[in-house]
Amino acid sequence: MRHEPHVQTEGTNDLKLPNGCILCGGDLEVRVTEGTTRSFCARCRWISSPHMQRHEDGIHIVHPAGGLA
Repeated sequence: MRHEPHVQTEGTNDLKLPNGCILCGGDLEVRVTEGTTRSFCARCRWISSPHMQRHEDGIHIVHPAGGLA
């Protein structure tokens, strides 16, 4: 999925991933700062700390499990 950054300040990048929420399919707001990534879905109110990796074909976002039930 490709994105376009909509806010960029020194050391911070905000971006929106259309249909990027893995819970409800809503738009996922992502804020990347040096050493930290946070995401938020306004539709279902899900907040996460995804891992991001840059690859040849783009950026991959992984949502690791928080624990085992």
